[in-house]
Amino acid sequence: MALFGKSNTTSRALIRNGTDKPLLLIFEPWCWTHELAPNAQLVCEATSPRPGLLEVEYTKDAVTVHAWDACVGRVLDPRGVLIESLDIRVPDFIGLDEARAKKAR
Repeated sequence: MALFGKSNTTSRALIRNGTDKPLLLIFEPWCWTHELAPNAQLVCEATSPRPGLLEVEYTKDAVTVHAWDACVGRVLDPRGVLIESLDIRVPDFIGLDEARAKKAR
């Protein structure tokens, strides 16, 4: 059974370092970091009972992948082999706001 009695949404982002220098990969909100070697790639994945998509932000020296409310995360190699399990769930801020609104009625 899915969390909260709902089906889960999963979003994946393939991050590839197409440069000739190491690139810092950051997966938020877990503050997970990895130095991605030139031409290396990893997959960031987030799953949540809330709908959403990963957001990817590029800068000169880093790529930051942002998850959304109530997610757990995973980092995989391109073949799908688990590199890191980020199973500390992101707080469900939407759910907290909904609960506060019900309580205030």
